Amino acid sequence: MSRAASEGESRASYRYGPACIEVTTGDRDAGRWLREFLAPWFSLGSPGENPLRVRLTCSAPAFAALERRKAEASTLPYACFALDRQVIELSGWQQAAEIVIADPERSCFYRVRPGDVEIVAQPGGAGVRVGLMRVIREFAAARMLAQPGLLDLHAAAFTVAGRAVLLVGPKQSGKTTLLVDALASGRSKLLANDRVFVDTRAEPGRAFGVPTLVSLRAGTLRWFPSLPQGFPARPALLHASELAQQIEATQDAAAPLHLTLSPGQLAQRLGAGIATSAPIAAILFPVIAPTTARWSLERVSHDEGATWLRESLYGIAADPRSRTVFEAAALAPDCGQPARATLADRLASQIPLFRFRLGRHAYRDGAEPWLRELPLELARKRRVA
Repeated sequence: MSRAASEGESRASYRYGPACIEVTTGDRDAGRWLREFLAPWFSLGSPGENPLRVRLTCSAPAFAALERRKAEASTLPYACFALDRQVIELSGWQQAAEIVIADPERSCFYRVRPGDVEIVAQPGGAGVRVGLMRVIREFAAARMLAQPGLLDLHAAAFTVAGRAVLLVGPKQSGKTTLLVDALASGRSKLLANDRVFVDTRAEPGRAFGVPTLVSLRAGTLRWFPSLPQGFPARPALLHASELAQQIEATQDAAAPLHLTLSPGQLAQRLGAGIATSAPIAAILFPVIAPTTARWSLERVSHDEGATWLRESLYGIAADPRSRTVFEAAALAPDCGQPARATLADRLASQIPLFRFRLGRHAYRDGAEPWLRELPLELARKRRVA
């Protein structure tokens, strides 16, 4: 796969922790969207030595050729993308020195070699942008998690006065609505909406945000009805200029009942800033409590908190989790990482842990009352002492 940039292509190098990824796209709009989606968690920089490489090729003939090859090949399932509680498997086949993965939902193929992925897509499709972002994220995650002491959590997170608060729990436990409540307070910055890396070697642990799609369901939008006003249903797939055009075209349309945003769009919509990392002051475990009127915060024990953390590992709970095909292609060294359960226990011993019961009217008074209950200043004094 040639890496020489041709006319009309865009190239950028992204850094996330120890990972450096050189990205070339034959679709300038896709390149612009990618920069907006990943920023500021992934910074732009120089390629450095031996960067990982990702190339997006938009070509109908190349796509059709791979479709024909797929029809003839003996395909196998490959673990491809880690999501909150699962790892997505896609069909693929081995040819020569590469694995070819078919992604029918994104109308693309991934040609995977060590340190190198080419994405071959139909021209004009916006869905491939998600596949492009996921490949880059898998590369970054592999390099990040090769460091000893790094824990991968299914969690939302925000910062207050430079200290992180993690919201940890399963789907539909209230994490996203609680995050929106905090960001709407004017006191908080967005750190992550669904995935957080935690360096447990630091004390207290330090959280690093990972950009993921933000899915806002009807329950959240009911409490924050201004969020979808004037927006199309899936602005997450659009860069700023495309979104402005869509808003102009749909200004009289009814607000969508379900909204998918990029993390940057969520922060901008709520007038909140963005933080890329911060020391952790507290971990909250949201629980929907319909018999409770408002909300309550209760300290939980180390053992109970450690159990919840172990149940909230990103991807699947198997320990150790096997690598995806893209993580394996990232050529990350084996650092002898401790078991993830051990890292969860370590984190639980460092940080104040709270069960956060969310009642029927938990968001009626905004976030200020419950933010005042968090041990943010106490956490700072412990670190200074």
